[in-house]
Amino acid sequence: MVSVHDPVAALSIRGVTMNYNEFRALSDIDLQIGRGEIHAIVGEHGAGKSSLAMIMSGFLKARSGTIALYGRFYPQYTLKVAQSNGVRMVYQQAYLNEHFSVAENLFYTTRTSTRFGLYSRTRIEEKAREYLENFGFSIDPRVELRALSLSERTVIELLKMLYTQPRILILDETLEKLSTESFDTIVPILSRMRDEGASIITVTHRIDDVFRLANRVTVLKTGNLLITDSVENINKLNLIRMAYTQVGADTTHVKLDTEFYQFLKYNEAILRHLPVNIVVVDEDLRIKMVNEHCIDSFDLSDTVYLNTPLEDLLESNANAVALIRNSAETRQAKTFYNVELRIKDSPSVNNVMTYPVFDGYSVIGMIIIIEDMTEYDQLQRQLILSEKLASVGLLAAGVAHEINNPLEIISNYLSYIRYTHSAAEVTESIGKVKREIDYISKIVNNLLTFSGHQKPGRELVNLDEVISEILDLLKYNAEYKHIRIAFDHPQEESLFLGDKDQIKQVILNLIRNSFEAMPDGGTIRVATGTEESGGRSWTRLVFEDTGSGIDTEDPNSIFLPFFSTKSASKNQLGLGLSISYRIIESFRGTMSVENIRDGGCRFTIALPRAFDDRGSPATPHPDSAPASGS
Repeated sequence: MVSVHDPVAALSIRGVTMNYNEFRALSDIDLQIGRGEIHAIVGEHGAGKSSLAMIMSGFLKARSGTIALYGRFYPQYTLKVAQSNGVRMVYQQAYLNEHFSVAENLFYTTRTSTRFGLYSRTRIEEKAREYLENFGFSIDPRVELRALSLSERTVIELLKMLYTQPRILILDETLEKLSTESFDTIVPILSRMRDEGASIITVTHRIDDVFRLANRVTVLKTGNLLITDSVENINKLNLIRMAYTQVGADTTHVKLDTEFYQFLKYNEAILRHLPVNIVVVDEDLRIKMVNEHCIDSFDLSDTVYLNTPLEDLLESNANAVALIRNSAETRQAKTFYNVELRIKDSPSVNNVMTYPVFDGYSVIGMIIIIEDMTEYDQLQRQLILSEKLASVGLLAAGVAHEINNPLEIISNYLSYIRYTHSAAEVTESIGKVKREIDYISKIVNNLLTFSGHQKPGRELVNLDEVISEILDLLKYNAEYKHIRIAFDHPQEESLFLGDKDQIKQVILNLIRNSFEAMPDGGTIRVATGTEESGGRSWTRLVFEDTGSGIDTEDPNSIFLPFFSTKSASKNQLGLGLSISYRIIESFRGTMSVENIRDGGCRFTIALPRAFDDRGSPATPHPDSAPASGS
């Protein structure tokens, strides 16, 4: 039977109740949707918004209550009844075919054909292109739907519904899936539909959308209708508080002051501006929110990331995704230390923390915090390395002094024998022994340099001049070995306070190692410059080669004494880089090494910058050196 019922309303609901087994989703709902209006329905998760929308679309049948369309009451309100009266709904779950093209998803059911009644792909694609362009979209109608972004797929589903010219259009969290550009294109379309007499119902969490789009708003709370009113009668603060905080049914006694608004803003500022990556996902690990630091870290500024799988954000980081998924399954907060991730194609070390989000007893999502610990990890490794070198240095100093004493006695006796015996054979033999002792003495001096017991001189050194002098001496040897050396330095001089001979020893050690790492030739790149860090100026040296790199898990271990990736020989004692490291440390600088992804390795040295006679020498604190690295 059909009867007249609320002739002013496009859709009228009275006493609607809905249960899922023992759980009551809606209780005695009375609601009228006016003709030619945009009506927003808001409420927290589990308030019953989607259930109400699907009852209005005919997709779900209410347990009790009555529904009328344009004043006509339908005792059996079904999907067929709703659609025959021009009711259409865009559901949260898309009902499109991923393997069909955009054109086929839009118009396949309209049977666009040739004049002989045959299906025409060309005609349907032409029609789709024209239809999309009329609405201001440049989506290719030939591509398969699965190749589109979430925003573009949402646009296709929405336009598919608009093609039927609905009298009542229901959008269940549809606008949240649109990119900013698509949202700005759709809003005028919806406004035009409203002006032409259509009714639009939008279920949303975004309060700003309510005030931009809607004429009236309904707040649902735990399945109950809390209030329905004109948007112009409710300010944003009141709406947020009613929809998302625990308030009683009698809203007239709720004190809606500015403290709550400030509280929300404080929380938003903390979440959005914390210097760590924050990702909020739902129970299916689909992204619901990221903070600004995460947008910058993962370069998401031009990406539609809402509702995309977490795997898309952490691509090529399967281990991290597995850890997070395991945490979600256990429903427990967990912290994972030193997780290696590639972010913007660069390796990093991170602490990953997961916190489940509960709605009552149900887990509805998870907060994931990704804290980049790369710099801290590098500093920690550098500190451990320095402590190891200091311990070995103490031993080296003791050994050196113990060896120096008998060496000096032996040298004195040899000098005495040489000048008291005139036989040529004796003199020649003593000369050979004396040269070997000098070689031993040189090794001992290296040990003393390594131990730090030999204090370097302090003079104003022009690093660019030192490098140029060394490269001039080595250029012919480099050409012979088919090695190209490129030196890039700024016009401004790279000065520091140190010992010129010792910095030469460091540079020569680096060049010698590069020569040995490139037996078939290659390229060495040397660059100097200045930088500001920790409120001080630094002279920076970057030394790269295209050799085989460092075949060890921790490249910085090559600074440990007697470490070598090459076969041992009498000329290779494994002290060169250890001594270089201690020399740089004695200048209150830092030195580090890393493998280059495309091959070779990179040494980075930072030294306290000094100034010429127009300025004053820099004397930085020993702990203020910048972190080494590229």
